[in-house]
This record gives sequence, C-alpha cells and structure tokens, in this order.
Amino acid sequence: MTPPRTCARCQSEKIMFPVRFNNHIHEIYAQPGLYLTSPKEPGAWVQLTDRATYPSLAAVCGECGYIEQYVEKPDDAWAKWQKGYR
Repeated sequence: MTPPRTCARCQSEKIMFPVRFNNHIHEIYAQPGLYLTSPKEPGAWVQLTDRATYPSLAAVCGECGYIEQYVEKPDDAWAKWQKGYR
C-alpha cells in the first residue's frame, strides 16, 4: 500500500502513515479495523447476521487533522460485500 504524499483536504505534505486506531470506545480492547455488517432485513426486529472484520490503516494530516482510512485487503472486503454484506 502506497501512502498518500499530500493531504486531500489542505495539500500539506505532513502525512502520518500508517496509523492504527479504534473507531469506538467499546473497541478499545478489540482489534482495530473496518467492520462490514450486513443491513437489517426490512421488517426484521433483530439483526441476526454476523460481521466481517478487515484490518485497516489510516493516514493522518499533521496540518489540518484530516484522516483517510484504508483497508489492507480491499479485494477480500469487496468479495465478502458482494456475497451478501450489502
């Protein structure tokens, strides 16, 4: 994975990459990453589907704080999404 050279928002070259972070407070002790969860079926009261987790990396701008997040294996995530996670 090639890190971005400049910030997409402010064009600064102060890019921190790779950075890992947790997205939610309940994930402090969980593996950081992108979670793909299938949507709840229309009319269903409870969502009984599982979620797929994919490791991710982030690029953070040291000038404006803009964050871009990248999935390490996008082909795997896309294949899972096409099999019913959409």
